[in-house]
Amino acid sequence: MHFQVSVLPQKTQENSGISNGVPCIAWISQNEFFTCCGNDKSIYRWDAQNGSSTKVSDLPIELCPTSLHNLQKSKANNKPGAELLLLLTTSNGKILMVTGSGRIEKTVDAHKSEILVAKISKDMSSILTGSEDGLVKVWSRSAMLRASFSEATPLPVTAADWSADSQSIAFAQGAWVILKSLIPGMAQSKWQAHDGMVLSLSWSAAQNGLLATGGEDGKCKVWDSSGHLKYSSGNQGSPVMCLSWNLNGQILAVSSHNSLRLCQTIGRFSTSELISKSTAHSLSWNKDNSRLIGACGSGKIIVANVVGREIHRDGIQAHMIGDKAVRVRDLKASDMWETLEVKSSILLLEAGFGHVVLATSDRCLIYNTTTINTPVEVKVAGVFLLQIASKCFLGVNEFGFWLYTLQGRAIAVPQVPNLQIVHLTESTIHLTADHLAIRDSTEFRVVHILDFGFSRTIDGQNVPKIRFKEPIKQVALNQIDSERCLAAVDSQGDLYVVPNPAIPNASIYKLASMVRQVMWNSSNPYLSALTESELCVWFYPQIVSFNNQLLLNTRIERDLSEIGTSGVITQFSNGIVEIQRHDKTAISIPINLVPAALFSLTEKGDWVKAIKLVRRASMNKPGSNHSFFAARCCMKNQPKKSLSSYIALGLVDEIEYIMNQTQ
Repeated sequence: MHFQVSVLPQKTQENSGISNGVPCIAWISQNEFFTCCGNDKSIYRWDAQNGSSTKVSDLPIELCPTSLHNLQKSKANNKPGAELLLLLTTSNGKILMVTGSGRIEKTVDAHKSEILVAKISKDMSSILTGSEDGLVKVWSRSAMLRASFSEATPLPVTAADWSADSQSIAFAQGAWVILKSLIPGMAQSKWQAHDGMVLSLSWSAAQNGLLATGGEDGKCKVWDSSGHLKYSSGNQGSPVMCLSWNLNGQILAVSSHNSLRLCQTIGRFSTSELISKSTAHSLSWNKDNSRLIGACGSGKIIVANVVGREIHRDGIQAHMIGDKAVRVRDLKASDMWETLEVKSSILLLEAGFGHVVLATSDRCLIYNTTTINTPVEVKVAGVFLLQIASKCFLGVNEFGFWLYTLQGRAIAVPQVPNLQIVHLTESTIHLTADHLAIRDSTEFRVVHILDFGFSRTIDGQNVPKIRFKEPIKQVALNQIDSERCLAAVDSQGDLYVVPNPAIPNASIYKLASMVRQVMWNSSNPYLSALTESELCVWFYPQIVSFNNQLLLNTRIERDLSEIGTSGVITQFSNGIVEIQRHDKTAISIPINLVPAALFSLTEKGDWVKAIKLVRRASMNKPGSNHSFFAARCCMKNQPKKSLSSYIALGLVDEIEYIMNQTQ
């Protein structure tokens, strides 16, 4: 994945007066954005696709704009100026409320000196401003002052941002970053982030508490909310002028001198895209996270499309080769590559279970890999999150959820209490053939389990709720329909599993600590997890509910200290765990497939073949295979059949218990 950068036509910029400099820029719809120019004090409306612009209005001559933001909530802008309100800050410390037609509705004297930074909260309810006077102020949406903060040393506030829950703020003064909660009584955190001044700060919306900072020392750094360093880049040779997480907190864009880089996960930067004689000092993502715009001091406006997405899952390989084309190959059916071309730009790409789903600006297209040339269309626009399961797929746009079968038929309309779309990420929602796990949008310790197998409308008030001790940063459901199981990683890195999560008051069991990422196998009951230095795989994690000894015997570890903490699991199919390193190279780790075969046989009730298999496969090493088989016997209420496995394992207590129960 990387940026495909283009610069809007120079002729249009000269005609629009953009050569005077573009201090601020903001999206207002899928393909349109506003700019506010420097010397000529004008507001322009742009079309990102064809590069055309229209002058909206002129500001008063005494105003010099410093930032521009869209205050509009979830409504489409079909007409210029319709239901549109912009927030504009100036060099003389004023906040202006400006309509889409350029009319100034309200002016507030916010600071005594230049406002260097202004940010809208993630829930669009509050405004944060920082100024040269060293003050940080929080305002209501209508620009009513709510709070004011200052440090003992009144250094200029050069950068600031909101947390994902809009309950905390982070701001930079000099080389320091200060994190302050808006909840009364909560202590603030402060740490030195760079050797020089911090020039930019962005707080991820992915609820993992990650802050990215860029400084005069030429480094980009990523921190957790306690100020612990998670990643630091090398010196880029020039200051990091601006950086910005996309709206779901999965991609970080970094701007420095004449370059723009994309970081997909911590420490994994793509190659730099060179921009001749231009350095973006203001970046803005559109709502579907497919496009980034940047304003440059030279007067140029850059448009960067996210291209090169790749999916390798369940035997399907899909590569974006342009903004409107994808190459697909299903290794289970054929080695031939097929090229899929669409009329609109591709926003998202997902593959698995014999299907490929493409989300464009106005619809979703479902391709069956066996009949690749006859896609099914679903009229769902503006999808920014896409997941696929064995029988259905999930699309999320700014208006809510959409569940469809892989044949394009509507299944259900989930209704989740306290739903806030801005908080949804790939990590906090997970889909299976008949269940949906989603973390609560306001209480992050709660996970909802929605069963849509029998209802078209899911009443979120009556669904099971699983409450954990700490905020949850990742949820994952296994793909085994007969034995649904939830895995959840909290903010402290503790991994929990919940067998039968759809039943009320389901039990919660701790499985491991210091976990960074988990992923279930696409077809087997295996669960993989990345810790700080190793890969852990549990063949049957549900065992934790009744026998810890069997759980230990069915767990394997692989040392990954040479990869560091930047590796991520990209797929877990059949007996292969694929881990991608920071340099984009992939490592494939083979996993024992005997337990998977035993699971399939015992699921079908073929105990004779299962017993033969476990004996032959465990002649020299009786550990994991016998333990897995014994666990399956317990789950299927077949204690007598597990005796030989317990004898091979030497578990005397279990043998005596079964003998007493069967007498």
